[in-house]
Amino acid sequence: MLDAAVQQTVTEVGATVEVHRAIINQVIGIITWTDDISADRAFDILAWRCQDTETELRRIETQFLGAITAESPLGATALDGVDRVLLTWHLRTPAVRR
Repeated sequence: MLDAAVQQTVTEVGATVEVHRAIINQVIGIITWTDDISADRAFDILAWRCQDTETELRRIETQFLGAITAESPLGATALDGVDRVLLTWHLRTPAVRR
């Protein structure tokens, strides 16, 4: 009985990790594409925003994707739209401090 419960927990945690990984890869892809930088540099920028705003990465990435969707930065304005969202996302909603 305990083994089944442990296995279920491990499965659920694994699924959560995969969803989180997919979201961060989307955000990194957007930043990489619009800023023409490496994925490592894009992650460094996200890490900087986490530290600068004292906000968890998971919260930043989900809000970033939501804001990007709302902004719909396409074409020549993509870089401006992504940068604006990245640098001002914390002004859109109250930050939750750790």
